[in-house]
Amino acid sequence: MSTTYTWSVDQLYAIPEPMPLEYFVTTVVYTVTATEGEYTATYQGRQNYTFIPEAQHIPYSQLTSNIVIGWVQFSLGADGVAGIQATLDGQINYQANPPVSPEAVASPWDSQQD
Repeated sequence: MSTTYTWSVDQLYAIPEPMPLEYFVTTVVYTVTATEGEYTATYQGRQNYTFIPEAQHIPYSQLTSNIVIGWVQFSLGADGVAGIQATLDGQINYQANPPVSPEAVASPWDSQQD
């Protein structure tokens, strides 16, 4: 079975800017959810951004979830995205293969008769 990773934007924090931007996003709070069969794991993160006046900007009213998720993934880089996925894979593996807890047992000599 393969794992499905779903990225979502939970919250945007922004500062007011002159038109046509309306707002500039300074922080994105996001969640990545991994699903494999009956198992689910989540990771929540934050990505901060700094306003650079000379850079090209997308007006706030034209932002979509896909655009913002693209920013986050670009900012994290391939290694960052892979690291999040590895963390989620570990959580799913733990659910699918929970460790065996030791139990208290009598020592073998306690049950022996002299």
